[in-house]
Amino acid sequence: MPPSGCSNGAPSGALPAGTSQTDLSLDTDENATCRYSMTADTAYADMADTFDTADGQSHTVTVFGLSGGDDYTFYVRCQDSSGNANTNDYPISFSIEAGATLVSLAPSDQAVNAGDSVTVTLQIADVTDMDNLMTDILYD
Repeated sequence: MPPSGCSNGAPSGALPAGTSQTDLSLDTDENATCRYSMTADTAYADMADTFDTADGQSHTVTVFGLSGGDDYTFYVRCQDSSGNANTNDYPISFSIEAGATLVSLAPSDQAVNAGDSVTVTLQIADVTDMDNLMTDILYD
C-alpha cells in the first residue's frame, strides 16, 4: 500500500520579494522516497526531480530559479520501500511577492559640459504593470 499520509507541506502562502530559491518539505506517515513535478497528474516513475531524503519520513529539497510576482505549485508523489507509489498528487503551493521596481540610470555621475551630448540608458526590471509605468528624467 503506498504512503497515504503526506502532511506538513511547505512553504505556503506568499514568500518575500527577492526570493529566488526555497526549500520544499513534507512528512510521510511511513518511510518513503518522494519526487516532484510542476505538472499535475505525473506518474511517480515519470517524475525526474527527487527529494533529498531517500526512504525516510521527513523530506526536503531546495528549488531554484523562482521569480517575484509568480505563483508556484509543485506536485509531490512518494513511494514506500516496497515499491508502492502514490497515485494522487500532494500539492505544495506558494507565491513570491512582486518586488519593487528596480530602476538604474547609467551613467549616474558623468560630468557633462554645455553643448556636450550624452546617452542615458534607463533599465527597468521586475515591472508587473507596464501600462502604469511613468518615468521622468530631470536635468539641468
